[in-house]
Amino acid sequence: MMDPYSALGYGIGMYLMSIYIVVIGTAVLMTVIYLFPFVQVLINQERIKWLKREFKKESFVGPEEENFRNKLLEAAKPEQAHPMYKLLKFYLIGAGVIAVVVGLLMVILPEYTTGGIRKFLVFIPIIVGVGLYFLYKLVYLNHGIWREIAGAFLIMGFAATAGGAYDAFDLDDWLRMDLLIYAILGFGLWVIFHLKSIVASYVYMIIVSTACSLIVTSVSENGWYFLTHFIWIFAAAIFSFWLPKLRKAKEIGFKELLFGILLFSNATSLITYNTSGLVIPGLAVMLPTLYLFSKVYYRKATWFGGKPIEVAVILFVLFSAIGWCIPSFVAETQDSITLFKHYSFHKQIAYFILIISL
Repeated sequence: MMDPYSALGYGIGMYLMSIYIVVIGTAVLMTVIYLFPFVQVLINQERIKWLKREFKKESFVGPEEENFRNKLLEAAKPEQAHPMYKLLKFYLIGAGVIAVVVGLLMVILPEYTTGGIRKFLVFIPIIVGVGLYFLYKLVYLNHGIWREIAGAFLIMGFAATAGGAYDAFDLDDWLRMDLLIYAILGFGLWVIFHLKSIVASYVYMIIVSTACSLIVTSVSENGWYFLTHFIWIFAAAIFSFWLPKLRKAKEIGFKELLFGILLFSNATSLITYNTSGLVIPGLAVMLPTLYLFSKVYYRKATWFGGKPIEVAVILFVLFSAIGWCIPSFVAETQDSITLFKHYSFHKQIAYFILIISL
């Protein structure tokens, strides 16, 4: 048995390790987010320089050709100007809002919080979200960055408050976790379409990916277990917001890249956790569907990094082929291949979903 001092040291070590993992994960995520627009800016600059060099080879041209060349140079400029600056501005404003709220709470709240104060703290995120929403409406209306800030904090605030209240007020006695998640996602859809917020749609998709495993682990199998598959409807609802944008986009920029990455994350999470064990058949349906989706809506990409879904599908297939050469991997996935093992009504619903996805 571990002595108290060893247990304390082990607990402190695990706590520091968790902080280290979060910091490293955040750094990696921010690096990837900033790397995509940076590479795309470099590619656009090289494309413009190449055109200028080619035009200089024949400097004596008529007015019509000169006008045509100017149109080409204008078309070579990126449609989404200054993406890194906008990202940095969004990050600084968001970090500033969080720092102000946390600082005020540290000043106002006593050192030792009671149960009533803890329950009050649950409502802080939604209060901040609603406050930023009215700040945008009353002061910064039609200001792009503040619209995105308001949309993101409104969804995150509602999700954090709903999740915190679920435990603080013992809502699990009468409210299922999947129904709570659907309420959060329904509110998220309203925010996305009301504010036309792209960042809010990203937050929404992150919640979908996270909720896939949470629903399965928190809801026990019973006659109403098929309701856990309704998350597919909420995952598909984001297409009604993004498909018009993809059709109108003149180029595949950073916004479309991040949507593609999150879409692949949503698809793999849904297949892994919300197919009632039909993981391999689900992959057989979803991977070709995602590949065709990328071919249709990401055909304007000028480099391989502009096709995140296509690249992810190819890499997934390659690594899966390597995995099928490992006996332990094959043994672990055998239960995902059987089509009629542990057959039930919710598995029938999963069949229906996969057929619709074809």
